[in-house]
Amino acid sequence: MKKYLDGQPLKIDEILNERSRIRAVTSRVRHDVALMDLPMTTAWQPTPKRSSVDAKKVGRIAKRLASHSKASHATPAPKAEPLIFDMWGETSAEPATGASPTNFIPEVVTKPVKKPETFGMSVDAPAVVPVHPGASYRPRAKDYADLVEQIATAKEAKARLDQLTLPRLLVENKHRLVLDATDLPEDQGNDDDEGNTGVEMTPAATAMAAYKEELRLAARPKTRNERRELALERVKKRVEDIKARRQASLGTETPVERVAAEVNQRAELVEARLRTKRERNRLRRLAPLPRMRGFDVPQAQPVVRPRRELADPARRLRPQVNLLKDRYLSYLQRNVVEPRRRVSRRRPKLKMFETFSHRHFE
Repeated sequence: MKKYLDGQPLKIDEILNERSRIRAVTSRVRHDVALMDLPMTTAWQPTPKRSSVDAKKVGRIAKRLASHSKASHATPAPKAEPLIFDMWGETSAEPATGASPTNFIPEVVTKPVKKPETFGMSVDAPAVVPVHPGASYRPRAKDYADLVEQIATAKEAKARLDQLTLPRLLVENKHRLVLDATDLPEDQGNDDDEGNTGVEMTPAATAMAAYKEELRLAARPKTRNERRELALERVKKRVEDIKARRQASLGTETPVERVAAEVNQRAELVEARLRTKRERNRLRRLAPLPRMRGFDVPQAQPVVRPRRELADPARRLRPQVNLLKDRYLSYLQRNVVEPRRRVSRRRPKLKMFETFSHRHFE
């Protein structure tokens, strides 16, 4: 949008057209912008209001003028020439007919990429440079070299101290040798004799050297390929163990014996569960009965008969008690039922009845 026309600033009520000098006609009431440049002491009056009929008429004229101006200044769009690319030609050759030099595919520019100077593994060490705004959370390797070397030296010294004070040594080799610390010679802890090749090493010294070499290899951080190879070896060993166990079971046992062994194992499991259940029930019977809800169970009164009534018929010796109440007390004693006290409120019922009044009585 242009802000200036022939060096003069455009007004709000002017049509933004270079060839038009007609003031814009709108239906909205506007103030005279030309008077805004006058001093504040000068009074200015707004433009008079127009009727709705004049506003519609003026709007139609404005639309007609705008469409005429747009049609007179419309220019046809240039034809787009087809782009021709020489895919198999040389870049230094002349461009094809009707194509510009920019239509050719440029050569592939190869730029060197700087390799990051960071560790390929995580280092458990504090930062060399104190944390400050703008510092990188991944410092360079050369900044970390001295600190990592100190930490590695301390870890190696601690590992040497641990292997000298271990009560037992476990070495993974062809025969899986296990040695006690009491069987080692006194000069075993000295590392000066390790370089002497003229002295024949004892089995204990050989085991110690193998153990140190294993610790050294285990302390060295492994690469991704080494970790992958170790994982594949573990999986292969697991599969071989399963196959060997299955082959051994198939070679020594018949299918009937194998099924019988599974049935016996299942029977032993069921018997163990039954023993556990019997023991739990026995302890439950020996334990005192728990009180439920804190209510006291009423005890039944014993029936006492005098001696002279014992000679009477058995019909008269029958206890004169309430059978339902007796059974209920028995349930309470065995914690079969739980007593609850229900407090009921008696509400008077409203009864409707009719009677004669004494005034109508004769």
